[in-house]
Formats: sequence, C-alpha cells, structure tokens
Amino acid sequence: MADEQPQTDDIRLTIPAIRRLPVVLFYTVVLYFLGSVQIMMVRNLLSGHIDPVFLVGTVVSTFACILIAGFIAWLVAGEEVIVADSNSLSLRQQAFGIGRTKRYDAVSIRTLRALPDAILSHDPITPIQELGARTGLIAFNYGNMIVAFGQNLDETEARSIVKRLKPLYPQ
Repeated sequence: MADEQPQTDDIRLTIPAIRRLPVVLFYTVVLYFLGSVQIMMVRNLLSGHIDPVFLVGTVVSTFACILIAGFIAWLVAGEEVIVADSNSLSLRQQAFGIGRTKRYDAVSIRTLRALPDAILSHDPITPIQELGARTGLIAFNYGNMIVAFGQNLDETEARSIVKRLKPLYPQ
C-alpha cells in the first residue's frame, strides 16, 4: 500500500517493496556460503598463489555478493518514492536511503495510465518476477520510451494514484 505524505503542491508517495521472509532467508544463506568461498579465494590469492582461475572467481563472486546483498536490502527495506509537481516527476528506488532517482520533465510526459493487472498476468512469469521484481502498473510515454513504476501496487491502487497525478500531467 502506498503511503501518502502531504506537502505543499507536491504529491509524494512511498510504495514499499514486498517483504518475503523465505526469500530473504534463502538469499542470506546463499550470501553466507558465497562469502565463505570468496574468503578462501582471497586467502589463496594473498598467499602468493596467483592463479587466473582464482582471480576470475574472486572477481565474479565479489560482484555476485554485491548483487545478492543489494537484493536482500531491497526485500528488507526497499521502496519506490514518487515525487510529483507541475514541473517534473521524480521516481526513486531506494533501500536504507541508498538508491537512484530519475527525473522526468512534465511537458514531455504523455499518456499517464494505470495498466490492467490482467495484461501482465498473461506474460510467462519468470523466477525474478516471482520474487517481486515485475513491471510497474503505472506507465507513461516519455519521448520514445515507456516508463513504468509502481511494481508492488495492485490495480486499484495504481488507478487511484493515476487519478491523483493526472491533473499535473494532463497530456
């Protein structure tokens, strides 16, 4: 459910990530074992046995650990923050306050709409979608792109948010 935080003329919404404890526990165990393997690889490299296979393995496992840690952070404390005013629309995905913000100029936002959940349900479900990463239910055209957000909303919530945002972006 989206939390609304009233401000002056801005609309600010926070949409939390879906919390899935079994998935968090599974990836925590995976991270533990992957981290243990990485520690053994680094020890081997530091002892002077520089083997290209271990070097590549260390780099790959480092990136895997970072990716899994970020995914766990998203599942535990992730949220989408939407800030809308008459000049722009800002979409931020963050976990523990760390994230990225994308800003879109209001004059270039076209066809703001809520996507029916039924459209998304006809697509085959991938394992990553099963974990909570799916296309958002709110979309708009921005130049040649379609920007979607609100991935953890249901269809009714998406329509309600679009109804609130439409007066700011009437095109």
